[in-house]
Amino acid sequence: MEEKGLQLFDKVFNAALKLPGAIVERDSFLANEFAKYQRTEELQGKAPIEVYNEAIVDRVAKDVCQYHLTLATSASAISGIPGGFALFGTVPADIAQQYYQLIIVAQKLAYIYGFPSLLDGKNGINDETKNMIMTFLGVMSGVKLANDMIKKIAMEASKQAAKRIPQIALTKYGIYNTAKQVARWIGISITKQSIGRGASKIVPILGGVISGGMTFIVLKPMMNKLREKLKEEMYLLKDLDQSKSFSDIIEAEIVE
Repeated sequence: MEEKGLQLFDKVFNAALKLPGAIVERDSFLANEFAKYQRTEELQGKAPIEVYNEAIVDRVAKDVCQYHLTLATSASAISGIPGGFALFGTVPADIAQQYYQLIIVAQKLAYIYGFPSLLDGKNGINDETKNMIMTFLGVMSGVKLANDMIKKIAMEASKQAAKRIPQIALTKYGIYNTAKQVARWIGISITKQSIGRGASKIVPILGGVISGGMTFIVLKPMMNKLREKLKEEMYLLKDLDQSKSFSDIIEAEIVE
């Protein structure tokens, strides 16, 4: 079942990244989200906490979570979800769009709390950053290994920034294994959710209400887990060079 779960998640994840809006560009996103607080020109090359106080950063993060929670809940509650979710095949559309929203939220929260751009030079996402996003999803899903990996990355980033070394030493193989374990866990979870959601659709109107309610109950704590975890590490990431992409600064390995 674990291998089937891995295959299912890989299918959902890669299909989600092909949908419009799934890939978030750091600079334009932050400029838009912090516009009402002004000084957005100062965000270039800096983490938001270097420009704004913690209360503002938290407020923006919570607003992002609420916005995408509303989108996901509404999409689950109504019929006729956009055809793009047919890309997910056997996964019910409401579950598919949940993970689509979570992938977007993961990137946005990462940028709000101090991660550099997850995009490569062509504004795409390579294998390293895919693994990073999967790790964020693992934090959302309560996977301890993913929490530990985020902590390790933040601590290593802090040490390297203090030395003014332009590369963050990450455990490439460690993050790969973390991502794969997360994928297996979430794949199994998706399979179980699919069975439950199928039953809820038997009565169309009631099924829509149930589905929307289930989405809210599932996604809200998931988003909050990642928001709280990234907030914990925010000050460790504070001095990281935001002018470089995440891909540019992943090079060396550290001992597990």
